[in-house]
Amino acid sequence: MSAIAKEPASVQARDDLTAQGPESSGQDNPDQAHFDSDPKAQSKSVQREVARYIGQMSAELSSMARKSDFDLLAYFLEMARVEARALVRKFEHNASRPR
Repeated sequence: MSAIAKEPASVQARDDLTAQGPESSGQDNPDQAHFDSDPKAQSKSVQREVARYIGQMSAELSSMARKSDFDLLAYFLEMARVEARALVRKFEHNASRPR
């Protein structure tokens, strides 16, 4: 959990998503769209921060799995981390392109 504290944007993304109840759709603030909602309705910054948070959590869970000799689970979690990182890079690259 220490890696999460170093990433305030990811903490904010987690808090935004978990603060929403299942009945909430994030209509008051589009950046707080519930993770069960249509991904197209979420802003790109929320999607990027969700990917960043998933990557961080996957890395921590992969480490825990590896220490417990759950090699296949650690592998899948590491693949989730790699995919999440690729998504973050894609969002960052698209955000830096001039329009």
